[in-house]
Amino acid sequence: MPRYTLIVPLFLASCIGFPPDPPPQADATGASTEPVSTGPSTATPPGDSETVGLQPTGTGTTTESMTSVDTTASSGSSSGSDSGSSSGSSSTGPAPECKNDDGCDNNQTCNPMGECVSACDSWGGGNYDYCLNEWGGFDTAATCGAGDFVCLFGGDPIQGVVCSPQNCTTACDCPAPPPTGNATVTCADITIEAPDLDCYLSCENGETCPDGMYCQSNQYCAHDPMPLSLYGNCGNIDTNCAEGTCEIFGGSDYAICIAGCTDPAQCPEAPPDSTFNAECDNIAAVPIGEECYLPCSVDAHCPAGMECVEGALCLWPV
Repeated sequence: MPRYTLIVPLFLASCIGFPPDPPPQADATGASTEPVSTGPSTATPPGDSETVGLQPTGTGTTTESMTSVDTTASSGSSSGSDSGSSSGSSSTGPAPECKNDDGCDNNQTCNPMGECVSACDSWGGGNYDYCLNEWGGFDTAATCGAGDFVCLFGGDPIQGVVCSPQNCTTACDCPAPPPTGNATVTCADITIEAPDLDCYLSCENGETCPDGMYCQSNQYCAHDPMPLSLYGNCGNIDTNCAEGTCEIFGGSDYAICIAGCTDPAQCPEAPPDSTFNAECDNIAAVPIGEECYLPCSVDAHCPAGMECVEGALCLWPV
């Protein structure tokens, strides 16, 4: 904290009404002696400084940016025949917010003025949204926006998914970081098959993912799969059917979310890219009544990702 020096003026009484000062006395050697003043000293104390440490800003590091602030207060006094004093003043300038990038949040950089600013003047397009449709099919065109995207996923069955813009060169080509969390916007190759660089939110150093996301494989922020609608891909997605049950066909080769019915009108609408409307018939391996299903005669009649099994019904390969 700044230190302030209190200057106490020294008031000298006039000689009116006081007896005259006694004459100088001689000591044993014959030298005269004068009275010695013991009043308060007005000398300026030596200057000092205080070191102020800026606290880490949630980057996961323990490095502190340090700066020194001079808080010395100067003072002085003088006296004439009656009294007099003078005093100095103290001032401090604002401490810089940072000295290097370690003093800023992730996705920020330290500018020459010592201020933490966005790491990029402008960010790329796209988002880090959920990229499956309600049946568990990959649907980047509808969920990720216009452009070149893939749906990053991890686990078998799939546990976490997220939109990932492709062909970035630097992190500034990627979508801006979400307003929550401090995961680092990253441009790197983390996909198994695609050779292109991927945009993603890195959490590999313990960073916090945005609200509604979690750290998949201790590497990138992703979304949990949502429960699947009827006809959903329950064999490959690590979640439940929102209604009905998950039926496995061909031992473990195919799967689909199904529900009982007595009339096709009771069945939910087929996905938009189905050729035919849903039907109601007995399709389960263990007959328990009739179920809603998607009819077909060739693969082209089925939604993307499904196969036409035995020229009769659309199922998800596992």
